[in-house]
Amino acid sequence: FNKHPRIGGSSRSMDIIDDRIQWDHAFFRNDAGASRVTFEACFNRTTCVAEAGQRGRGTAAHDPGRWHGTHVAGIAAGTQVRVSNRTLRGVARNPDIVAVKVFNADGSGSLVDVDRGLAYVRDLIDAGLTTVSAVNMSLGSDVFFTGTCDTFRPQTTALIEQLRTRGVVTVIAAGNSSKRTETSWPACISGALPVGATTTADGVASFSNVSQLVADAGLMAPGESICSSVPTTVASSGFACAGGTSMAAPHVAGAIVLLRQATTSASTASLIAAARLTPTVIADMRATGTVVGLERLDVSRALASTQSDTGTLTGVLRDAT
Repeated sequence: FNKHPRIGGSSRSMDIIDDRIQWDHAFFRNDAGASRVTFEACFNRTTCVAEAGQRGRGTAAHDPGRWHGTHVAGIAAGTQVRVSNRTLRGVARNPDIVAVKVFNADGSGSLVDVDRGLAYVRDLIDAGLTTVSAVNMSLGSDVFFTGTCDTFRPQTTALIEQLRTRGVVTVIAAGNSSKRTETSWPACISGALPVGATTTADGVASFSNVSQLVADAGLMAPGESICSSVPTTVASSGFACAGGTSMAAPHVAGAIVLLRQATTSASTASLIAAARLTPTVIADMRATGTVVGLERLDVSRALASTQSDTGTLTGVLRDAT
C-alpha cells in the first residue's frame, strides 16, 4: 500500500466498471466527510429501468447481497480507517470514483453493457467532467486466449484504445480459472493491462490465470485474503476479506492513479512501464505451470521511478576535482 506523504491520488479520478457500489460507505469519504463517488451510471439492460441506461446518484447502488463492486473500489481507492484494531486503506486514498454498474443481480452481464460503460467514461472525459486515470474491470468471460485477442470483439478493443489515447489505463483481471498459459477475455486485449493474482508468499495464486501476455505486458498483484469495504447490509462492520484476480486488479488501478498524480503529462505507455518497474519477479510454480518472468507490483518502486512535472532546484555545481 502507498504510504507516500504527498501522493494519494488527489485531483484524479478512477472508474470502477463492476456490479454496484455503496456510494456513502465510510471508505469512500473525503476529509470533509463527503462521498468521493462523483458519478454513477447503470448500463445493465436487465436491471436498469431505461434501455439507454441510467445516470445519477444511486443508479449504481447495490443489489441485495452483492458486494463485489464496493470491495474492488475500496482496494483501489479506499481512504484510511481503523477497523477492529486494524488500519485499512486503499492503494490510492483520495481520488474521486466513477461507479458504473454492468452486472445483473446474479453477477452476470452483457458484453454490450461493458462497451456502454467504457463509452460512458470516454464521454465524461471528453465533456471535461472528470480526470479518470484508470479504469478497473474486475470481470471476465469463459473465453480464453494464449495471446492477444483484439479481433474477438473489435468494439471493446476500440473503446479501450480510445481511452488509452486520452491518457487512461484500462486494468483488467486475468481470470480465476487456474489457467497456466491463458487469460480470459477481455484481459487479453493488447491495449489493456492484464493482472494476475499472487499469494502472500509471492507465488501465483492457485486460482489465477496467467500467460506470457501477463509476463510481457501485465502485472501480478496481491489477490489472497484481501480485506476491503463491503456494503453494511452484507457485513455490519462494512468490511470483509475476499480473494481473486478481481482483488489483484484494483491494486494496479490504484497504483496507476498515484503514478498519474506524480507525473500528469506522462503517456499511458510510460505509466504502465513505471508500474512494471519492480524488483520482484516470480514464476508459476504450480503443477504444469510454465510462465516465468511474472512481475509483481511494487508501488513504492514505481513511484520512485517517476519524475515530477515541475519544480526548481537551486545550488552550485562544482567540478569533482
